[in-house]
This record gives sequence, structure tokens and C-alpha cells, in this order.
Amino acid sequence: MIRIRASINPRTVELESLFRLDAAVIADAARLADVPFRSAERTIFATEGQSGGAPWHPLAPATIARKRAARRRGHPASLKILHMTGRMRKAFGNLAGEHLAYGDRGPRGWRIVLGASGPPYAVFHAQGGPRLPVRPPINLTAANVADIREGIARGMAPHIARRIRAIQAWRGSR
Repeated sequence: MIRIRASINPRTVELESLFRLDAAVIADAARLADVPFRSAERTIFATEGQSGGAPWHPLAPATIARKRAARRRGHPASLKILHMTGRMRKAFGNLAGEHLAYGDRGPRGWRIVLGASGPPYAVFHAQGGPRLPVRPPINLTAANVADIREGIARGMAPHIARRIRAIQAWRGSR
């Protein structure tokens, strides 16, 4: 499983109780943060890592030969990096199957998880190995992270605004 996590700073945990954050609010934030995440991932796969700032190591000649042989046998193998069957590309870039986008309650408060639960070999590409170069499927730029943060803010803002109005009304009635 490969994922990124955005956690609430422990110093702001008091805000969680003040704003009464709940699963529905966090789910909205995760849903809106996932839109730019999936877009960035589709771009990273389309550019073979270049848009993330770290181009993926090129395919080895033996891998290219194996993919070409598979194509001759009728397999839809692509000559693109990290794209033999398309499963990993779909897991990170599409809102279905093995894609992850949810909020849950961690030990230090709410968190938003974005990524993919599979395919199982994705982690080997991310970490590399003796004969496999590192090709991180999640390689976000600062601009990508800013877009994801904006999605989180857009998901939480309506709830927080309602809560602030409720607190102001309560204070005004005292």
C-alpha cells in the first residue's frame, strides 16, 4: 500500500472540539483533496515522473524486449514506464478499485489518506530493489501539495463557517 497522509497538528486538536469536526466533514475534505491528487498522479504517470520533478529511471533493454514480446503475443503491454497492464496507473489516477481517498480518526486526531491500496507490486517500484530502480508513483511538487491543501480547506470551510456563526449567535444570546 502506498499512500500520503495529512494529519492535523497536535497543537490544533482543541480546534477539532471547537469546530466539532466529524467523519462527514473529513470525508468532504478528503473528496475535494482527492481531485487535485488524482490529477497530479495522472500527469506524473503520463510524463513518466517528470512532472513530479524526478523523472523515472528508463526501462532496461531486457524489459523493453519483454514488453515487445508480450505485445506480439497479443498482450496490451505498453512501452511506457510503470505501465504494463495499466493497473497501477488506474489505482493512483482513477476514482475506483484500489484508489484510496478517505478520512479517519488516528491517534492524534482526524487524518486524510490519499493513495492506492494496490497493486501489491507498487511498493517495490516506490522503494526499488536489487534489480529494480526507484520509481516513486507518488512524487508531488509543492504546487500539487498546495492544491491538495486547498481542496481540504474547501471541504472544511463551509462546516467551519456554520460553526463560527453558531458560536457567534450563542455568544450574542448571552
